[in-house]
Amino acid sequence: MSKLADDAIVILRQSQEAGNKAVLWPQESAELLAHIERLEAEKKKTQSALLAVVEQLGLRTNGHDAPGHSHLVPGIWDRDNGVLAGKPCAWCALWSEAKQLAQQAQREG
Repeated sequence: MSKLADDAIVILRQSQEAGNKAVLWPQESAELLAHIERLEAEKKKTQSALLAVVEQLGLRTNGHDAPGHSHLVPGIWDRDNGVLAGKPCAWCALWSEAKQLAQQAQREG
């Protein structure tokens, strides 16, 4: 679970245990905790799927560009690509972001 979710759960549980209803009613607290736990589970599932996709498709890259792309300058359209020449490749930028997110997910374990 993320640090933020962990902190929220601790605060809500302490509040419940102390009988403090000024923050949230017990039903609202339970619903919020359940919602946080569902979001964390969804996040882990999404991260796992992204990591698998990046690992699988990463086998088909040159290490710098997105799968199916091979720019002379990584992530930049080559001179022979007309109006796109010299401009950033959106697919390569998205691929780079996906790789970073997958690496972060892997570190978080």
